[in-house]
Amino acid sequence: MKLTGNTFLVTGGCSGLGEACVRRFVEQGANVIAADINAAAGGTLTDDLGSNVLFVPTDVTSTEQVEAAVGAAQQHFGGLQGVVNCAGILGASR
Repeated sequence: MKLTGNTFLVTGGCSGLGEACVRRFVEQGANVIAADINAAAGGTLTDDLGSNVLFVPTDVTSTEQVEAAVGAAQQHFGGLQGVVNCAGILGASR
């Protein structure tokens, strides 16, 4: 699959499997919206990977924040070709 020039949104994109996806997509020439709640990790990721990554603070339980991340893909990269959902659950749920 050719990823060059395509844009992907990755939820949970600043750690774990999501971060691995972001890094791999960028290696393959894609643009990526890294949607995550961890702003510090988002800053580090964009510093590491450069202009092909845009961090958008996103809590996936918020419809408005998810819509903003999708809008950022359109505004910053001109569109969106795929989504990878890797957001996890924070804290204990007991």
